[in-house]
Amino acid sequence: MNAPGGSGQGGFQGGSPGRSSSPLRIAIVGGGLSGLAAAHRLVEIAAEQNRRFEITLFESQSRLGGLVGTESIAGYQIDLGGDSFITDKPAALNLCLRLGLKDSLIGMSKNFRGAYILRGKKLCLVPEGVNLMTPSKALPILTTSLLSVPGKLRMLGERFVPPRQDESDESLEAFVVRRFGREAFDRLVQPLVSGIYTADPSKLSIQAALPRFPADEKQYGSLIRAATVRALQKRGSPQQQATGARYGLFLGLKGGMQELVDWLLSRIVGQISLRLSTEVTRVEHKTQNEKAAHQSEVVLHTKGRRPETFDTVILALPAWKSAEVLATDQASLSQELSRIEFASSAIVVTGHQESQIKKPLGAFGLVIPRVERRKILAVSFSHRKFPDRVPPGCALLRTFVGGALQPELCELDDQQLQKLVHQELQEILGVEGEPVVSRIVRYPRAMPQFHLGHRELVARIRGQLSLTPRIVLAGNSYDGVGIPDTIASGEQAAERIANFDIKTESPQR
Repeated sequence: MNAPGGSGQGGFQGGSPGRSSSPLRIAIVGGGLSGLAAAHRLVEIAAEQNRRFEITLFESQSRLGGLVGTESIAGYQIDLGGDSFITDKPAALNLCLRLGLKDSLIGMSKNFRGAYILRGKKLCLVPEGVNLMTPSKALPILTTSLLSVPGKLRMLGERFVPPRQDESDESLEAFVVRRFGREAFDRLVQPLVSGIYTADPSKLSIQAALPRFPADEKQYGSLIRAATVRALQKRGSPQQQATGARYGLFLGLKGGMQELVDWLLSRIVGQISLRLSTEVTRVEHKTQNEKAAHQSEVVLHTKGRRPETFDTVILALPAWKSAEVLATDQASLSQELSRIEFASSAIVVTGHQESQIKKPLGAFGLVIPRVERRKILAVSFSHRKFPDRVPPGCALLRTFVGGALQPELCELDDQQLQKLVHQELQEILGVEGEPVVSRIVRYPRAMPQFHLGHRELVARIRGQLSLTPRIVLAGNSYDGVGIPDTIASGEQAAERIANFDIKTESPQR
C-alpha cells in the first residue's frame, strides 16, 4: 500500500470556521515522529471540532521522520531506527488504524520466538515466561544454562524477599539485585534492558523507566507473585502469545516504519505549512503588554529567515535541543532541560547469504551482557522477524553499538566501525566473508537517559512550563522512549495546544 500525496512543501490549513474569528497560529518545531503525530492530531481536531488552526512545522533536516526511516538496498528492506512497536501501549496501534494502515500491519514470524543471550561462546534462549526481569514459570529458569544453580534458586526465591518500604527513587541495578540477585541481573536483566535503553543500569531510574515493576512490588509484595496473578488472568487470552524477551506482542508495517511517516505526511500535506531544512535557533516568549496577558506571543528565530510570530509552539525536540532554543528567553527552564542526559548509538546493518552464518539463528535477536566484555550491545535478526524483507536465502543483521556504557565506540569512523562489527559477528555468530550490503546509521545524543531523579526533574520542568503555557514540550525525553510513547507525547501536546485559550492563557475547560 502506498501513501497518497508526497513529501513536498505543504500549504495553509484553514479548516472550517470555528470558535474564534481568527485561527490559532501554531508552530511545531521538529519533524520527527512526535512532531508529525502532533501535526496530524491537530488536523484531526480541526475536522472533529470545526476549529481553525494555522500550523507550521519546522524541521532542520531535508526529510521528516527523525529516528524512523526505511531504505531498500539490493532487495533488502532496512529499517534505520525502530522496526516495530509494542501494542500493550496503544498509541502507535491506534494511530495506524486511524490512518487506514490495518492491512499493512504485520506480526513477527511465528517460526521463531524470543531472543538469545550470550554466555561465553554459547547462545542461550531467554527462559520462556520471563518479562524483562520477572519469571512467570519456574521450570524454564531451573533448566536454563544462563544461570548457575545458586543463581536460579536466588532468582526463584524472590517471592520471599520482603518489599522495600522506602519509596525514594532506586536504580534498575539496585532494584533487580535486591529482588532477584546479582547473577540474574548480570546475566539476564541487564542485557535485556540494555537492548531498550542503552543506559547505565546503576544510574537508570526504575521508577521512571519501568514503573510497573516497583508498583508490582508495592501491590503484591513480590514480582513473581504479580506475574503469577496476571498469568492466571490472561490464561486463554490471545495476549498470552507474548514470548520471553522484548519481542512479544510487537507489530511492524509491510513497508517498514517509513510507511507510518509517509501516511502521516499524506494526511497533513496541504493542511499545514512545512518548512524543511529550516533550523529554529531561538524561541522567544514575548509579552507586548505586561498588564494584558493575552497580548503575549511566541517568536521563532531561524537561520537565514526573518523571525515569525505564533500564538503557541510545540517543541518536539530532544530535551537538550529544546534547552538550546530556550536558553536566551527561558534560562531557568533551559537549565532544567539540559539536566536530562543523552547517549549516542550507532546501528551497523549488514546483509549476508545465510550460508555465511555458521551458527543457527533460531530467535529474533541477540543481546549481550556487559560482563561478557564485548564491543556490541545487541544484534537484531531482521530476516527472522520479517522474512519477506530480504531476498531468498539471505539474512539481515542490525548490530547496535555504543550507548551510555561504551560511548567511545560511536567516535570510530565508518571503516573502523564496520571492521569492529565484522570481527564481533565473526566471533559470536560465525559470520564468514564480507556482507552483501552494509549501511551505518548514527544517532548522536538521541537516547534520553532516565537517570535517578528523572521523574522529579520532569515535574520541575512541567511546573516551569505552567508559567509559560504558550510553550509545550513533546518527544521521548520525558515519559518514555518507545514509538508508542513518542506518538502519545505528540498527540497529548496537540490536545493541550488545541484547548489553549488565548484570552486567559490557559487550557479551556
